[in-house]
Amino acid sequence: MASANDLIGSIHALKRRPAPDAALLLLQRVAAQVRPVMHKRGWRVGVLREFFPRTPNLLGLNVNRGAEIRIRLRSPHNDGELLAYPDLVGTMLHELAHIERGPHDAAFYALLDTLKAETELLMAQGYAGDGFFSRGQR
Repeated sequence: MASANDLIGSIHALKRRPAPDAALLLLQRVAAQVRPVMHKRGWRVGVLREFFPRTPNLLGLNVNRGAEIRIRLRSPHNDGELLAYPDLVGTMLHELAHIERGPHDAAFYALLDTLKAETELLMAQGYAGDGFFSRGQR
């Protein structure tokens, strides 16, 4: 268990899958990357957790408007293969949007587009998170 920042209570990777330390670090990176959009909206997540659902196309799940967010980190066909970082950030943004809007309707997708645009701009400017994940500049 680890905490990524002040907006996410705890982070958990699956310990019985290959490379749990790498998976935990990846979850921490994703959490650090999306912190600005969370802070801007006052969003908090109780638990960010890796999951490996049987449904191959299920990438994420938001439980009780952010009490817990579950993210698939691994290929459904090879649990030793981690998914691409930009895809994981996109999944996290999708699940964060569910804090504000439940159904997949026009309002949800408008919010998701805004979150993606904000995050893509930060990434283009070199932002990768605070602290350990920062560029180390003052």
